[in-house]
Amino acid sequence: MKFGKYSKYVNFMQKAVTMGAKIVKQTKTLRLIDKGEFDIVTNVDLEIERSILKLAKKLMPKIPIISEESCANNCLPKTCFVIDPVDGTKNFSHGLPLWGIQMAYLEDGEAVASVLYCPEIKVKVMSAKGYGTYTNGKQMLLEPKNLDHSLIFVDGPQNLRWRVAEFLDRRVQGVRLVGSTCVGFAMVSSGMLDGYIYMCNHPWDLLPGLCASRNSGLYVFDNDGKMAIVANSPRLLEFLKTVVLEHMKKQP
Repeated sequence: MKFGKYSKYVNFMQKAVTMGAKIVKQTKTLRLIDKGEFDIVTNVDLEIERSILKLAKKLMPKIPIISEESCANNCLPKTCFVIDPVDGTKNFSHGLPLWGIQMAYLEDGEAVASVLYCPEIKVKVMSAKGYGTYTNGKQMLLEPKNLDHSLIFVDGPQNLRWRVAEFLDRRVQGVRLVGSTCVGFAMVSSGMLDGYIYMCNHPWDLLPGLCASRNSGLYVFDNDGKMAIVANSPRLLEFLKTVVLEHMKKQP
């Protein structure tokens, strides 16, 4: 894999997410901390965040790092790293393998490189603008399918995701609610899924996967960074976009 001028950033992110996965394996006690209604963080999230920040001070001292667990809002510096220490914390806390650690590097406000690592399902996606997207060291072939053969993942606010999923489930081969953008984006960027929908605007959730999706050749709609719809064909993207935007209009 060659990432040209972005190699040092991709290599740093790869080291960071691999270190995070080792922390998970070494942790013997999992503690849950309530963040709000139906939302939690764990001691593992916080330990991974602290360790990545420490690594960044050593290897990338001049570049700010914005993390889900310590960022008060969605405002980002033009140049920075964005990290989600454990994406899919609810899955993780229940012992489900559908979670991951993800990072993106922003330059002039654009996510130009990213790494998504799902250690339990052994999927690592590495990407950089102009250099493509690699899954476990290989570039994947994206194969468009007819709507009735397409498998779609959906994530987002509770009421909205269920309504969109129910509508799509009668029109495509299958719909899954995964609960982790890292897993969803990693799978669609790798060609394992045909489309992925994430109806929220958190940068640590959106930016790593959007970067990987664009660099893999997927068709992307992000509504000015407010959400993400990615698909392996323009026809599927247009269909998913129409469905999602129509249901969002009906959202109370």
